[in-house]
Amino acid sequence: MEKSGCATVVTIAIGLVLVGGFIAQSCAKANSMSSANEEQKKAAVPAMLTVGEVPVTAADISDAREAVNKQFGSQNNTLEADAQMDGFALAQAIQAAANQALATKYKVQVTDDEVRKSVQDQLDMSVQMEKAQLVQSGKLKKEATDADFDAYVKAQTGKTVSEIKAMKVDEIFSKPETIAALRRQLIGKKVSEVLEKEAKFTDDDIKLSKATAEVQRIYVKDSTSKGKAQEIIGKAEADLKAGKAFGDVVAQYTEDVPEKGKDIKTATQTFSMGQAVTDKDYELLKKLKVGEVSGVLDLDGGYAIYKIIKLTPNVPKDFEKEKEQDRQMLASQYAGTLLRKEVNAMTAPEKIKWSNAGLELLYEVFMIPTHSEGNVEKANKLYAELLAKKVQVDPNDVMGTGAMAKARFLASSALWAKYTDAQKKEKASERIEILTAVLEGSEGIDVRLELANLLLDQKDKAAGENLLQAARSNLDYDQPGKTNFDKINELLAKLDKAGLVDAAQKADIEKAQKEWTDQKKETDKAKLEQEQEMERQRKEAEEQAKKDKAEAEKEAKEAKDKSTNAPSGSTGPKAPSAPGTSSSDLGGGGPSTSSPLNPSGGQ
Repeated sequence: MEKSGCATVVTIAIGLVLVGGFIAQSCAKANSMSSANEEQKKAAVPAMLTVGEVPVTAADISDAREAVNKQFGSQNNTLEADAQMDGFALAQAIQAAANQALATKYKVQVTDDEVRKSVQDQLDMSVQMEKAQLVQSGKLKKEATDADFDAYVKAQTGKTVSEIKAMKVDEIFSKPETIAALRRQLIGKKVSEVLEKEAKFTDDDIKLSKATAEVQRIYVKDSTSKGKAQEIIGKAEADLKAGKAFGDVVAQYTEDVPEKGKDIKTATQTFSMGQAVTDKDYELLKKLKVGEVSGVLDLDGGYAIYKIIKLTPNVPKDFEKEKEQDRQMLASQYAGTLLRKEVNAMTAPEKIKWSNAGLELLYEVFMIPTHSEGNVEKANKLYAELLAKKVQVDPNDVMGTGAMAKARFLASSALWAKYTDAQKKEKASERIEILTAVLEGSEGIDVRLELANLLLDQKDKAAGENLLQAARSNLDYDQPGKTNFDKINELLAKLDKAGLVDAAQKADIEKAQKEWTDQKKETDKAKLEQEQEMERQRKEAEEQAKKDKAEAEKEAKEAKDKSTNAPSGSTGPKAPSAPGTSSSDLGGGGPSTSSPLNPSGGQ
């Protein structure tokens, strides 16, 4: 069997967060969401989901996945990481749709010129980042100029940085879907600018924003395991109204943890009043005086009641001079906070209208770490619930079935990592079923090896076929690939001893392992040759730079010597006087061009 791993080539990879690198050299997985259903992406398809009134199609999700590949790379990923990136891409597509909905709400548009400028700015930033990386790696000198960098790039690629940038801009603007994605990503900035203009802050607001408050707080998380957060904070408020001491109510209800050695009843926190000025969730605190208690604040992630213990004004002496700049800063903070809240509200699970159950399940699983806010018990409960959820997906829907399989795989993996050996034994059959399902639409050597091990424990001869697929999937010739190579050899010995691999399978596995060894030798050799060539070119460029510098210094010295040795008052060779005349006879009786009384030749 011939393996077609990534060839090691000399490139200058200048990355761009939104649209990828100048020269993309990667072994993109054929199982990624972007390539799983290419025909579906190209065709006019119905929405997979709707955010507000904005539809999200399969093509939108595929484009988001391609962008994620370019942003994070797709080489050497485990299948679990690949599934996580599918979830992330889906979340990005939903975010983009929310931005588009906000654009409609606030009546903003992004022009082609604005998109082009954004691309140019990011390319310029990428160039500088790449230059810095080359300096850090020693491929360029610390004092290297942009011209040095340009020469290095041309030596490696045959093109200047400007030529590569122009090519990249042409490539980007040749793809309507990419332009649409870029335009959506710029919408947030323009909406923020609209909100900034709407924000109005008085001088008193600016002064208050400088103050700091020492506060006590009763805080109940949305993800609390004590019951319903709203009911708990309601009881706390009722106790306060009944006259119970604030510290006692804090001790009974809060989920804040005090600093070591401090009593939760008296422990305080520092709160910036700027947050009360720019965030409507904290608006109740703006008018509180020392000793006063707020009502219930509905915050991101929970509910809170505050008591002001101490308030420290910090109005600067140059307030009048700086206040307009401070006003603008508050407007920017206000806009950012409001924009985030609007997007969060729009993308809440209950607000999204789903037409594809597989994608919905993947999104729900991907968002569990966010929604559980570090509460492991709640997260595990959600994973178990989603794993048990019965989801119906059209078997002809490649994207939906793949998303469902990956969703169940992610949920199972999160739980599997925490299972005891006894629990793993009990859940082994379920895990085998989930791994088998995810491998139907995706390939991952990590999953093949895990499945082969589980089937070995079950004395199932399917272990041999999965080990063979793992050997054939090992196209990494760096350390991760070597680790997998060793695991395959170890597992082959176990399967052989257990009689779970037939002679043909064993021969095929050994053949694949030999091919890996041969390819690694070739790859290592090519890599070494390229490193040597790059070093040769670096030294050659360095020597040429030394020669150029020496030549320039020589020319400068010669010019200086000529200037130093020239007769005083002369800026160059002087024409000889005619026979029988003196210099004073030349020029029709005019003033001498050089004389003891006028050495400079002036009048």
